[in-house]
Amino acid sequence: MTEHEALFLFLMAIGAFFMPFISKRLLLPAAVGEIIYGIVIVSVLPHGENQLEMVEYFSALGFLILMYLAGLEIDFDRFRDLSRKEFLLYVSVFIPVAVVAWYLSFYLNLHWSFAIIFFTSGIGLLFPVLRDTELIKTDFGQKLLIITMIGEILTLAGLTIFTIISKYGYTINSARQILYLAVFFIVIYLFMKILKVALWWKPNLQSVFLEVGNTTETGMRANFVILFAFVAFAAVLEIAFVVGAFVGGMMFALVFAGRDGVLDKLGGVGYGFFIPIFFISVGMRVTFDDFLQKDVILLALLIITSLFLSKAAGTILLLFSSIPKQKLLLVATGLSFPLTMLVVVSSIFYDLELIDKMQTSAVLLASMISAIIFPWIFKAFAAVIMPDEDVR
Repeated sequence: MTEHEALFLFLMAIGAFFMPFISKRLLLPAAVGEIIYGIVIVSVLPHGENQLEMVEYFSALGFLILMYLAGLEIDFDRFRDLSRKEFLLYVSVFIPVAVVAWYLSFYLNLHWSFAIIFFTSGIGLLFPVLRDTELIKTDFGQKLLIITMIGEILTLAGLTIFTIISKYGYTINSARQILYLAVFFIVIYLFMKILKVALWWKPNLQSVFLEVGNTTETGMRANFVILFAFVAFAAVLEIAFVVGAFVGGMMFALVFAGRDGVLDKLGGVGYGFFIPIFFISVGMRVTFDDFLQKDVILLALLIITSLFLSKAAGTILLLFSSIPKQKLLLVATGLSFPLTMLVVVSSIFYDLELIDKMQTSAVLLASMISAIIFPWIFKAFAAVIMPDEDVR
């Protein structure tokens, strides 16, 4: 570790500690505050490329933990409570979303990667908004969570397939990589089936994966083993690391129902340090001057508008669901601020050189603005549309 890296890590640790308090005072999501803090750091102490390998290492680890937690937080019990008809209807919501997202990227003369950006859905910021408004306890809040979970899974699936095609083109190599992806999921599925049977025969084994708070923290160790096992398996098959981490968390959530202790403990480690480092390092890729460029501002506004229009198109199919028509605007708004997933998608596309620095700056600016205005609009609409729900 160099002195330069040690200084940046110290500044990042300070930001990881103070930014949640400052962000709360400024009525900003913590991730937005951390990205802004990263921009401040790089503006005050600029650094050259490849000079902060240790910072990049911590950032990459935070990225993997973030995606593992994204999969781990999926509550499959909610899906089991749905009828097959209702589940298929919620999945079909994202067909018009995909169509409109693709059309808008073509109409605006943007790279196809923006279709994925416009399609992106994520549960990261929606959950605390529903909890703050106490809609998490309502039937509508639960259904909106399920729809968003489906959108997040489809976002990662589409991101994986299209990045493979982007890397290898429409060639036999692409077909081979997609075949590897299929093999990856089949092997994981069979492994989880075997693990479920083993746990049924010997339920005491669950404590190895779920026990936290003891001196050895076996639950935490087991989760890190699973995380890196899935990442390594994905690397062997030349699949994106992010897919391995997300699927690892998702499979753990599918097998182990009583994972709240692990989720809290791992979330404390991740959100306490490593994940803020990731968001701060994302902010270090841009400067305030980048955000002040006319092209960046215009593109950011187009991204925000496209996010909402594509999600609004998807709510048309919900006219055939049990969700009241007057609440469909809330669904469209609730799906339009996928802050964490937008940052993840833009980071992957930037690393793959599918979007340039100007476009990355626009996506980051759009993700931060949407994370500020759409939750406020959601809460305001909810208070008017659902007065009987005692919305806060």
